[in-house]
Amino acid sequence: MKNKLYILISSSFLLTAMSSCNGYLDETPYSFVAPENFFESATDAELALTGLYDILNTPNVQGQGNHHLWGRGMHYLTAIGNDELVANNTAPEIDYIAYSNYTYHPGTETGTYVWIFLYAGINRANYILERVPNIEMDEGRKNEILAEAHFLRGLFYFYTGFFWGGVPIVTTTEVVEKTGRNTLEEVMAQSKNDLQFAYDHLQERNMKSGRANKYSAAGMLAKLYLYLGTSKKNNVGSAFSNELNNFDWVNVEECLTKASQLCQEIYDQSDYRLIDNYAYLFLAATEEEARNEHIFLVQAGPGGSNEHILSAYLSGPTGNVVTNGGTYGRLRPLIELYNKYDAADGRMTNNMVGSIQTTTQFVMINNIPYFVPAALNTNTFANYNLGKYREADPENKTSRGIPNWAGETDFGIIRFGDIVLMLAELKFYEGNELGARELIREIRARASEYDNNRLEQITQAYYKIDFIEELLDERSRELCAEGWRRFDLIRLNKLGETVRGLQTTTAVMNIQNVPEIKANYEDFKIWYPIPRREIELNPLLTQNFGYTN
Repeated sequence: MKNKLYILISSSFLLTAMSSCNGYLDETPYSFVAPENFFESATDAELALTGLYDILNTPNVQGQGNHHLWGRGMHYLTAIGNDELVANNTAPEIDYIAYSNYTYHPGTETGTYVWIFLYAGINRANYILERVPNIEMDEGRKNEILAEAHFLRGLFYFYTGFFWGGVPIVTTTEVVEKTGRNTLEEVMAQSKNDLQFAYDHLQERNMKSGRANKYSAAGMLAKLYLYLGTSKKNNVGSAFSNELNNFDWVNVEECLTKASQLCQEIYDQSDYRLIDNYAYLFLAATEEEARNEHIFLVQAGPGGSNEHILSAYLSGPTGNVVTNGGTYGRLRPLIELYNKYDAADGRMTNNMVGSIQTTTQFVMINNIPYFVPAALNTNTFANYNLGKYREADPENKTSRGIPNWAGETDFGIIRFGDIVLMLAELKFYEGNELGARELIREIRARASEYDNNRLEQITQAYYKIDFIEELLDERSRELCAEGWRRFDLIRLNKLGETVRGLQTTTAVMNIQNVPEIKANYEDFKIWYPIPRREIELNPLLTQNFGYTN
């Protein structure tokens, strides 16, 4: 397989840029189309864009990998190994457990494939940005396609920078077999420029539901600026920084100001909102309502791409995949997450549940049956699961042509609730703690189901003198398992103290997993290792601090 390793800069991916997707937004892509015979018509441009979106949750790239972005693998690199979720280390798959136990290394397969998939997406975007301008088609639509390609390339560079720091920047389809790493500063500049282009040129709503728009770009730009500004503010990585991975160049005030402006614009002008029912953000049966809050999401199943998310391998309640829609229990919560909630918080009963043991007890949501998890055993926590992501009755799904293993629920990357909490943080940095607390109160009003007595109870229960500590807890209560906890802890320079403070008693996962996590954690592991097989074929790539090839 080594002959396929130059994917970060190879043009070969155009051959499958459209081959793995199967009807994203009801469009039928071509398969194995040579570059010289493609990009000749408006239809070709649309199909290329379809292929670019497909990378978000495609099963494989040129036959390699297995759902290594938001279909499965991305969740392992963003959501576990902290005070929310860990990998069940008794599961048969070993590779993903490394991202929970901090035993990942340059040869760990999941990280290698995430790298491959992200660069495949970058390459698909590059083809669109190079070739679509020469197509004779409606200029307005052409510009929208180009802006969406910029958005997705910016998104992919955003994650490469978050995961590895400085990586090679590729903005052309020209095949260059060997190239060194750019700096983190250059990678973040590339992401920023792409996202800014998308922000400047996209409409407020995309004509195709679920695709990127102006506010998707604004939200990701705000994320980028907040990440950079707070990382510099909190001296992240200063003990082992080098010329590739450091935040010395960041202008904190400028970044936080820009993040605040973008969040305020989304808050004031976007018409996105907090939907009334928190639980409806995470169910396929309520995805139309959820899209009033999800600013950018990965579409799954019918109505989006026909690619599915491997929900059975993720963080939903354990159960039987075939009979009641439960998961294999690969990702499980720690007692620290449970302890963040007060009983008056409605998110607690939605998010903290037992296993699904029934094939008879269900609730109907928009005419779709969902089996009900058992009550959480708070004496032993043996059946402790995260309940926010749930799949419908498998029999119902198969009757609609969806395999029982397949997750049909959209996965939100960024949503309005997150923007509200980001804006609260930024107002605090500006010296407006009262305004910051008013924004958090909006989140908690929904959490208390708009019951004023419950709202006052959780407001009092959650209060901390250190506002950032309180905010960080609130982000965890609201956004657990949505892919931001690891990044939040890193940018606030709290990952180490959080891991070292994890309990080793009470919940099964704490007893079973936490000792190994604490034994293996080291501060330099905020950056993932550059994949070994990339370095073997490209000696110009250097390894991140602390790792050996």
